[in-house]
Amino acid sequence: MIDMPAFVRRHWLLLLMALLVVSLFFNHNFRATLSRKRAIQEAQKSVAAMNDEIQLMKQKIDRLQTRSSVYEAEVRKDLGYLRPGEKEIRFIKAKRP
Repeated sequence: MIDMPAFVRRHWLLLLMALLVVSLFFNHNFRATLSRKRAIQEAQKSVAAMNDEIQLMKQKIDRLQTRSSVYEAEVRKDLGYLRPGEKEIRFIKAKRP
């Protein structure tokens, strides 16, 4: 049998684990895989945020379709419509010298 140095005999598991760690972290494919996983997680967060925004828009559409007062308020705000007899008052900021 081959006579291994005493250090190697005592610490073979530690040396094996160190070799495994070095081979993983200095391997380009492993780092690329980690980078892709991070990118996927960021994309999933973005998709979740967009889905939340879509739900809010669907709720707003439902309110606009079912409640005429909400619809009227939106039209008046966005398009500046006035009811017959209403007068619009605008405040103009004075320019400071």
